Amino acid sequence: MWKSIPSEQIEENIFDVVNQLNIGRDLITETELKEGLLKLNLWAGKKAKGATAYEAAGRYLNLGLELLPTNSWESHYELTRELYVETLEVEYLNTNFERAQKLSEFIFARTTKLLEQVKVYELLIEFHTSQNQSKQALDTSLNVLEKFQLTFPKKISKLTIIKEYLSIKFSLSRYSVDNLANLPEMNDPYKLAAIKIAISAIPVAFGVNPNLFPLLIFKMVDLCLKHGNSPLSAYVFGSYSIILCSAIGDFETGYNFGVLSIELLNKYNAKEYKAKVYLMFNLFIKIWKKHLKETESELVESFQYGWLNGDIQYACECAITYCANILFRGKNLEETAKIQKDYLTIIISSQKKYYINVASAWNDCVQYLLSDSSERKLGILAKLDQNYADSFIQANNQAGILEISLIKLMIFIYLKILYKQ
Repeated sequence: MWKSIPSEQIEENIFDVVNQLNIGRDLITETELKEGLLKLNLWAGKKAKGATAYEAAGRYLNLGLELLPTNSWESHYELTRELYVETLEVEYLNTNFERAQKLSEFIFARTTKLLEQVKVYELLIEFHTSQNQSKQALDTSLNVLEKFQLTFPKKISKLTIIKEYLSIKFSLSRYSVDNLANLPEMNDPYKLAAIKIAISAIPVAFGVNPNLFPLLIFKMVDLCLKHGNSPLSAYVFGSYSIILCSAIGDFETGYNFGVLSIELLNKYNAKEYKAKVYLMFNLFIKIWKKHLKETESELVESFQYGWLNGDIQYACECAITYCANILFRGKNLEETAKIQKDYLTIIISSQKKYYINVASAWNDCVQYLLSDSSERKLGILAKLDQNYADSFIQANNQAGILEISLIKLMIFIYLKILYKQ
């Protein structure tokens, strides 16, 4: 039996081994051997997920669920929980959202420890965000953060934001930006988990509750200063650089914090945050010191990395930003339209409604600029309002509304230039 095969050989040939054993799984009756096959399917599923073979990963993991004994949550709690969470993540990646929803409810019903539920909450928040379900995403984020004793005012005034900014600025004044890379290691699992949830909340806060956005960032920075650095710090200090550049106007310090985020990304080899950090750096930071063209290669690389490593949300953001940037810097419209169409096709396959709508709207903008037909131009303008803007308004998604407003502004400028000619 496979028990006699060295683990190194099994790892090298895991898919062949598991595929053969799965064919004859109905013949395996011994409890110990069934558990062994279950673990092999979990192993194969995780390896397939790492290779972005999500459909294959789903098959292995779901078969693993079938092999679980009836009382597995009592007899094999950790193994069962790990298998369910892995399956949940893969079902999201395979866009089997209904199945993923049922799995998440099942896991919540059988787990009681908050730390064990963090990954499920992260996936749930990302799902709501990507489906333009902004209220659900934000409510879930704030409810979980409250469980970690991180609370925020229901109504956030500008005075509150200024007060919190001055407080965190004072705390940071004890360090040079370079020295922040050498903070002690953060080891508290609850603080690490709290930052993970806050990171999940950032995109929806930016879009739905802009006043909450800086408070989340200040809270994350404060946690790093008090409890140390971790791979998450690359995102934390990168997001702080957005505040400095976009809100405060301190471009030099903001750029330095952006560079710090890249340094921390490399220091910790934080691959899971690469698409996130490079998106922030190229969308909000680099543009203040470098030409727009210099953002393009990193955005394309970050899209590819995010897409191939399961960070579909930020991969979509990188693709949309890249397509907008090449338009802004004056790339040939026909070439831009072709590039946008290719990325839109990929984004549509993600079934993430928010990103599909934003990418489609930018694509329609280019089609408007290319079109000679007055009727088609009017149709595109109507589509921007009826198909996209209305859905963002209904979801109170201010980031989406901003995207449509930016597109309309670009069309208006084009018409004004055309009229003058």
